[in-house]
Amino acid sequence: MSRAVRATIDRLEHQEDIMTSAIFDGFDHTAHREETARRWGKQAEQASTAWWERLDEPDRRRFRSELPAIVAAVDAATAQGRPADSPEVLEAIARLHRWVAEAWGGTAPGAEAFRGLGEVYVADPRFRASFRYEGRDLAPVVREGMEVYAQERLT
Repeated sequence: MSRAVRATIDRLEHQEDIMTSAIFDGFDHTAHREETARRWGKQAEQASTAWWERLDEPDRRRFRSELPAIVAAVDAATAQGRPADSPEVLEAIARLHRWVAEAWGGTAPGAEAFRGLGEVYVADPRFRASFRYEGRDLAPVVREGMEVYAQERLT
């Protein structure tokens, strides 16, 4: 965690753009095991931890780069005036659903869990920061898209 904070401060001091993937460089995902187990269950926490530990570094980089790409896709769609229930946003949300499933050790979240995760993305500043793109807060659009996706494709 301290390495991640130092890297972030260094990037800020040098006025470099901070990508979501860079923010988590050096981040110890195990620091949140208790919270993860409390929010989503011990099984989800164990599956996620086991999955992460099986990944090699190229796969970890690939995984880290997917969320910023998803957020960029949501931003591109909204910049064109597309609402959260548009095919363009919902395609990005489908990618998000696959990304979450991968992080959850291959267990795809159902409708209720996906909706709840969307609420967390808006309510928790740690998560909300991941859904900013060039200063724009896309977490509310992502949450709304997750709600639509859950209703249309997960129920």
